[in-house]
Amino acid sequence: MTKIRSVLLSLVICSSAAHGQSLTLADQQTLLSPPEQDWLMWRGDYANSGFSLLDQINQSNVGTLEEVWTVDLEFGPNNPAPIVHDGVMYFLGAGDSLTALNASNGEILWRYKHEMDVVSTSKISVALHDDKVLMPTTDLHL
Repeated sequence: MTKIRSVLLSLVICSSAAHGQSLTLADQQTLLSPPEQDWLMWRGDYANSGFSLLDQINQSNVGTLEEVWTVDLEFGPNNPAPIVHDGVMYFLGAGDSLTALNASNGEILWRYKHEMDVVSTSKISVALHDDKVLMPTTDLHL
C-alpha cells in the first residue's frame, strides 16, 4: 500500500469483487435514487432524511421484534453507522477496521484492519462508489 502523507483525508479502497462478492455498481444514479432495500450513505440519502420507505416494520409490530444475530466489533470506541447494498452491510469499527457481512444472517463475509502506528480516531461511515468500498483511515494512507 502506498503511503501518501500530503493529503488531508485518504481512503483504503477495497474492491468488493476481489472479496468474492457479486454486487451491482453503486454508480451516481444508484446513489441518487437507491433501491428501497439499500441504505447507501449515512442518514440514508443526500438529503440526510434518515427515512426508509420500507414498511415491513411499523408501529403495530415493532414491539414483537427479536434479536436474530449479533456480530463482535473491534474493541474500542465504535460508531458503525452502517450502509447496506445488495444485502451486504458495511461498517467501520474501532482501530480502523472495516467489516462486510450478510445483512440477513450476520455472517461475516470479510474484514479488513488497517495497521498503523498512530491511535485511531472515530469515524462516521464508509462509502460506496461503483465497485469500490471507500474507508477513511486515521493515518492518511491511500
